[in-house]
Amino acid sequence: NTVKEFLAVLEKRRLGVNFGTLVGHSTIRRSLLGQAIRDLTEGELATLAALVRQALAEGALGLSTGLGYNHARQTPMLEISRLLDVVKEMGGVYTTHLRNEREGIVDAVAETITASEAAGVPTIISHFRPIKGYEQQFATALRLIEETSGLVRFDGYPFDYSMMPVYTLLPEWAQIGTIETMLATLAEHDQHELFASFSQFTGDDLVIARAPGFDYLVGKTLKEYAASQEVTTPEGLLHLMKVTGLRAVLFHKNINVEVMLRALESEAAFVASNSPSLIESRNVIENERAAKTFSRFLKYAESSGKGIEWAVHKVTQEPAQKFKLKDRGVLKEGMIADVALLSIKDQRASHVFVGGAAVVSDGVIQEVYNGIILRHER
Repeated sequence: NTVKEFLAVLEKRRLGVNFGTLVGHSTIRRSLLGQAIRDLTEGELATLAALVRQALAEGALGLSTGLGYNHARQTPMLEISRLLDVVKEMGGVYTTHLRNEREGIVDAVAETITASEAAGVPTIISHFRPIKGYEQQFATALRLIEETSGLVRFDGYPFDYSMMPVYTLLPEWAQIGTIETMLATLAEHDQHELFASFSQFTGDDLVIARAPGFDYLVGKTLKEYAASQEVTTPEGLLHLMKVTGLRAVLFHKNINVEVMLRALESEAAFVASNSPSLIESRNVIENERAAKTFSRFLKYAESSGKGIEWAVHKVTQEPAQKFKLKDRGVLKEGMIADVALLSIKDQRASHVFVGGAAVVSDGVIQEVYNGIILRHER
């Protein structure tokens, strides 16, 4: 129920990597309201703020919000601003998934900047990316971030695809409530209205990454799946949603990677894989971002002329400073030796040291568990 309890459980396990966490806004909000989506009363807001303060006191590095997802999309900025005052008080970091990444990306970035500047809280916009068709709006939003002189930054990755739960492809009016509620909505509404909203997908741009209970679907494009069912692409997407109970996960090739790479050169940019690291199994296909984000970024830095030193600084010292991680982020005597030796050519880690102990040697994972919990310190 609390960050303290969560980290205490983790400390009883052997960790192969260091671990730190933010506290999720929706995690706490839903523990108070359940699945209800409404404005909070003053008493509820005070309770929410107290729980965020407690979470940071117990070691959370900061607060995260997912304003682009159905449970938080309607959250008023008044609520976010109250919580950011707590984050400022506790000396934490704020990270956010934008409310809109497409036609409304400029307004979404502007509201984030306004709240961040009002509270004076260091902020990171998570997986800020140029969605195909909205590159001009992305460029305008990027300029707004750069004008904050470092208070607001963003992270991104050098790949052309997003990884998303299949329900996020529904129109916004259908993304209300629980998975069960959304399934009921699909059953009740006119299917042709849904098909019209699905027409933007070609079928080749969507690949099934995970489909619990339907392992044989993993790796197929939506177009291939629709063909196997002898239906159109929009009909195939709706069918996939229903048979997997909206629990499938898809790769969506919707990012202009050339624009993304140029954006990562910005002084406002961090690099983040935005990916879980999963044990390979039959029902999961490889997510390259989990393994190759940083080596690919280093390769780009070398080829673009920015230089390896510049790239290493961006992915080590800068984020360590942003999250106030003491004694980390610099290869120097007296600092904690968290070191990854990456092959730019092979795009793999040949050696990894965690706290000075070799956990990967010549590309082989060792039975060494030297990770610790990284806690917020004021």
